[in-house]
Amino acid sequence: MTGIARYRSTKVQSAPKQQVVILLLEEAIKRVGLARVCITEALPYSTLIGHLHHAREILLELDGALDFDAAPELCGQLRGLYRWCLDELIAVGGDKDIAHLDGVSRPLESLLIGWRSARP
Repeated sequence: MTGIARYRSTKVQSAPKQQVVILLLEEAIKRVGLARVCITEALPYSTLIGHLHHAREILLELDGALDFDAAPELCGQLRGLYRWCLDELIAVGGDKDIAHLDGVSRPLESLLIGWRSARP
């Protein structure tokens, strides 16, 4: 592991949970944006798939971290949203339709705004 990778890993592992969620959402939004660039600029399909895969992995991580004991209704809604986003990202890999990416970006950006404004 390089020094930069080690630093990033330590930064995430030592961050408060709220900050980790923010970092994950930021990265997912970034990867969705990069997938959009791949489609609009006709970049290699493997590059597109890499960004989509990374965004899906983040959504799976967020889904796996849901605490249904603390907030069952909210977690159920978030799980539904995450799974819908996953389906949309899978669809992009098949049809390269940017509308799927736009559909995923909007709710993730709204979640990010909410997490940034939440008090720890």
